Amino acid sequence: MNCWRSAPESVLRIVCRRGVAQPGSAPQWGCGGREFESRRPDQSDIPLAGARSPLTRAPQKNLLLLLLITGALAACSESGDPRRAFDGGDFPRSYQLAKTAATAGDPKAMNLLGVHYYLGVGVSRDFARARRWFESAARKNNADAQCNLAILYLRGLGGAQDFMWAYAWFERALASGNTRAQSYIATMGDSLTPNQIAKGRLSLQKLLAR
Repeated sequence: MNCWRSAPESVLRIVCRRGVAQPGSAPQWGCGGREFESRRPDQSDIPLAGARSPLTRAPQKNLLLLLLITGALAACSESGDPRRAFDGGDFPRSYQLAKTAATAGDPKAMNLLGVHYYLGVGVSRDFARARRWFESAARKNNADAQCNLAILYLRGLGGAQDFMWAYAWFERALASGNTRAQSYIATMGDSLTPNQIAKGRLSLQKLLAR
C-alpha cells in the first residue's frame, strides 16, 4: 500500500519546494530531491479566518474521507518502514524505527534520523545530532546526507560554519548523484579561492580514506 497516495495531498502532504536553500529551509530526505520549507511538516495548511471549510458543504462525503485518511495513517503506522511512518505523520514511530535501523548501519535511516533532529519531529530539535547523523550517512556515500551535511556546514548549524567543507561535501554529493548540489556549488563558486577548494577536496579525501 502506498500510504503517501492514500489521502489528499492537502491533508497529508509535507510541504516541499524547489530552489536553493534560503534561511529557514531544511535538508533533503529523499522528497524527490526537494527540501522542506521552514515550517514543521506536521503543520497543515489552515484556511484564513472566515473562509468556508469544505467540510461544511458535504458532511457525509467528508466523513467518509476522514475515515479513509484515518485508515491510511493507521496502515502507515503499522509499517516497519520509518519513511512510511514519517509520511503518515507518525513521527515518534518513524524516529524509533529510523534509530533502530541507523544504529544497525543503514545510511538511509541515518539520513532520516538526521532530518528528525533537524526538524525536531518525534524528538527534540538538535542540530549537533543532526550533523553527526548526516555525517555518518555521508561517509557511507549517501548522496542526500552529503548534501544535508554540506548545508549545515554552509549555515553553521550544529557546529562551526565552514565554507570549505560545505563546498567539498556539495561536490561529493553531486558526484554521488544528488543533482540538487549543483545549485549550491554555483552559488558558492565566488566564496572560495581555488586554493581553498583544492584544500577542501584533499581534506575530504583524507577523511573518507580513514
